Amino acid sequence: YMGTTVNGSSTTSTPVPTDNTSENTSSNTSNSNLSAVTSVLQPATEGIVELSLSGINSGVYMLSRRSIPFKLIEEDVTIPQITSIKLVSVSKTKAQVEVITSEITYVYWMLALAGTVTPPFAEVRAGGPPPYLSTLSRYGKAMTTGDKVVLLNITGITAATNYVLFIYVEDRAGNYNGGIDIPVITKPLEASMAFSLQFLKGNLTENERLVIRRYVAFYLAYPIAQILDQKYYIDYGPNNSTAFINIVPLASDESFPSPKELADIVPGILSALKSKITYLDTSFVPVPVELNFTLPSFSTEPTIQSANYTWVTFTLAMSNASWVYVMWQKNATKKGKPSSFQVANALDSLNIRWNGKSVELGPTEGNYTVNLTGLDQNTSYIVFFTAASVQPMYPTLLPDSEVREYNVTTAAEPVKVKIITSSSTTTTYAARKTISLINMLIFLPV
Repeated sequence: YMGTTVNGSSTTSTPVPTDNTSENTSSNTSNSNLSAVTSVLQPATEGIVELSLSGINSGVYMLSRRSIPFKLIEEDVTIPQITSIKLVSVSKTKAQVEVITSEITYVYWMLALAGTVTPPFAEVRAGGPPPYLSTLSRYGKAMTTGDKVVLLNITGITAATNYVLFIYVEDRAGNYNGGIDIPVITKPLEASMAFSLQFLKGNLTENERLVIRRYVAFYLAYPIAQILDQKYYIDYGPNNSTAFINIVPLASDESFPSPKELADIVPGILSALKSKITYLDTSFVPVPVELNFTLPSFSTEPTIQSANYTWVTFTLAMSNASWVYVMWQKNATKKGKPSSFQVANALDSLNIRWNGKSVELGPTEGNYTVNLTGLDQNTSYIVFFTAASVQPMYPTLLPDSEVREYNVTTAAEPVKVKIITSSSTTTTYAARKTISLINMLIFLPV
């Protein structure tokens, strides 16, 4: 295999070692480097490889010949094939993919959010950048071995996320193929268990709840960011004399103990907790319980309440505590209906970021008003709504089929004119229709 470079009108070629070529081909040249300079006839189809020795022992050894003539018998124009792609394993934050090809090739890959359009070969080969950072695209490169197999190790990805993996292959002659994609869906965060603690006082403040979480995390040797309390499940006893709280340990990757393992440890740390939280009721023995949650529904469907030149107001109500997400874009930019995940992250169906907002609603919130502002006047918009459970980890979203879609058009802003009368009195008016000139009046734009 010869690698060819062109400098101006002259062409030089340098031999590129094949996979079975040793760096030192002879014990007699173990301390010398074999280099070659090739004079090639255009268009690099034949020539002579001139050989020489360099290195600290170059004067000790002698080559049996100073040159090797070559002639290219046939140009490699065979397109490499991807004969197999298999998702070997996937966890919360990692994935392994096996790729088998028809010949030894470089394997270039790009992982992005599901729905991202197929990238061109040049982008993946160069390792980016993506046209839109919101696709969360990441790139990698590997090379198949002699048996034409390579295992791609992808790390640092996000749990409970739908990805798509794009694969291209290129042989050593520059022939490439691919654009093949496979879905990669990471496993959800593990937060299936909770345990309850009881306290000999009611009406716990936000700061007191933070202190409780901090000491629970400390004695469990666990990050405080992954020790949460379950919202809307705090039960205060008679006359607010006690507080009953569900604590949820969150396992965000494979290196952490499971929530069940952590919950089982809690009874053994009650005395230590009591030394820091004096109002802890140690007579109540924590028992691991299943963490349950309820998906919300729209008890009152999103309804357009009013619209103006630059804003639109919706009203809605939810069946229970929930997160509500809304995303909007101009109708002219719509490429398809986004998924529930995409709406929650203010992305369209191609993972291009648009406008979005979210709000957490309590269990007794009632009707809620959602204001979309900063809109262009006299413009058609498409608005999407979805919702999710309120629970101590990432919210569980409504299925894609439950995404709501609405069309709304902002009003045209009235034309403002100045009316200058013969008496020099100036009055400003707003007009939607064409205004006719009247005797002695001159209309000027404001």
